[in-house]
Amino acid sequence: MRKRREKKLETKLKEMTFGGSLKVYGAEVVPTRPYVSILAEINETAERILAAALEKYGLERQFDDFILVE
Repeated sequence: MRKRREKKLETKLKEMTFGGSLKVYGAEVVPTRPYVSILAEINETAERILAAALEKYGLERQFDDFILVE
């Protein structure tokens, strides 16, 4: 399973011109899943990245309850 995910990520990264993979840490939100990986291009907005992370955590309907911090 892990190899398949790595291969899929590698393929998507090759398709992107500028950008890469981001880890969004949300262990307090979902303790069983300390982080999620998001593919982002250089011109992605924080709003889009947050929405993608919340979707992976299964919390997409609670968008206004969260912010991204550095």
